[in-house]
Amino acid sequence: MSTFSGDLLRVVSSNMLALLVGLVNGFLVPGFLGIDEYALYKTFGLYVGYVGILHFGFVDIWIYCHSPDQFCDCGFLEVVCHSHVGGSFL
Repeated sequence: MSTFSGDLLRVVSSNMLALLVGLVNGFLVPGFLGIDEYALYKTFGLYVGYVGILHFGFVDIWIYCHSPDQFCDCGFLEVVCHSHVGGSFL
């Protein structure tokens, strides 16, 4: 198979799998769960979706401060890593 047709087949198959998972989540899961359980399930999914956005870069600063190699000579990160508040928090 050529590269284009192989890539196209991968994209189409992954989209079909995503569609199948979406249909199962949309039609079968609510049938097995009650209204309250399904509401908690969807709320948990919402929280999990926002975790990656709302960590405000604390993990990135922690990795920067505790890595053996310094990534850049940024003044702000040096202050955060070595300040009293940043040092005790991170």
